[in-house]
Amino acid sequence: MSASTKTSISLIGAPTDIGAGARGASMGPEALRVANIVEMLERQGLEVLDCGNLTGPPNPWQPPVNGYRHLAEVTTWNHGVHDAIYCELTASRLPILLGGDHCLGIGSISAVARYCREQSKQLRIIWLDAHADFNTNTLTPSGNVHGMPVACLCGFGPTELIGLSG
Repeated sequence: MSASTKTSISLIGAPTDIGAGARGASMGPEALRVANIVEMLERQGLEVLDCGNLTGPPNPWQPPVNGYRHLAEVTTWNHGVHDAIYCELTASRLPILLGGDHCLGIGSISAVARYCREQSKQLRIIWLDAHADFNTNTLTPSGNVHGMPVACLCGFGPTELIGLSG
């Protein structure tokens, strides 16, 4: 397969567990790299650019405020994810986010929605998960935003997150 016909993908690491209530998700990007994700994707005929890891605030491990745990930090991480995903889409590369917890779906899907809107393309999402992630701050006692991305993407959540893609 010639280089000009290869599908170009970009790996973007987001090592955070900011929206979760337990540690571990932040190790996902590095675990995938240790497991040779780049080499495996290249063996499939893909052109892979590893963009490295995004950075953001650490997890302060504080209790929820107004039903949201770490809202400012979650918002910061999702803005970074949104910008990185959108940048790769506009460069005609397929971004693959190596997360992190579920809350990052807010930033990544918002970026794809923005790009589709600008390109007059229809957005389609398949969400595979053990639960719907449609919690709101009034439905969940934990306040963990990792259980809220679908609700936020549908307009049920804090302004900081539902207005992410403009």
